Amino acid sequence: MLARVCGNITNNPIRFIQRTGGVFRSYENTQSNHTIVANEGDSVKILIVEDDKKVALTITQLIEKLGYQSDTVETGEDAVKKISENSFDLILLDVYLPDTDALQLIPRLDKIYPRLKIVAMTGYDTAELEKEIRELGVLYYIRKPFTINEFKTLLKHIKDFFHMTNTQPG
Repeated sequence: MLARVCGNITNNPIRFIQRTGGVFRSYENTQSNHTIVANEGDSVKILIVEDDKKVALTITQLIEKLGYQSDTVETGEDAVKKISENSFDLILLDVYLPDTDALQLIPRLDKIYPRLKIVAMTGYDTAELEKEIRELGVLYYIRKPFTINEFKTLLKHIKDFFHMTNTQPG
């Protein structure tokens, strides 16, 4: 799965590329406001791996406001430790961390928890990076900075993915 914000954030819709099996489907979301509220009984736990404290705090506040549980770490090593000790349904992973990058970290996390869903986030996007990250099997790929509405849309698509596949997160 892959999500990518394209063009001017305020004027263009979010373009999503969804992989189901070996088939890619592209679609756009032109709705600017989504309300995502975890249903009672939803217990999605999200690990935020982000070294920028302001970005991490903003994401944490939004996730918790929407009714999800979250935990935050700033390094790849801390992410490996958290995943080894705790159960998470989703990781929001900054591609470039102080001690590693997603290209090295994702395979390590996959060995610990193969079914874990990962959203890769980056402010340093290139076509080659996107291709390499996508080949690692991330659920979504999104460029930073993104707006709160774009982030809500991303969470809605993730929630829909979990319901659509009839699988429990994680």
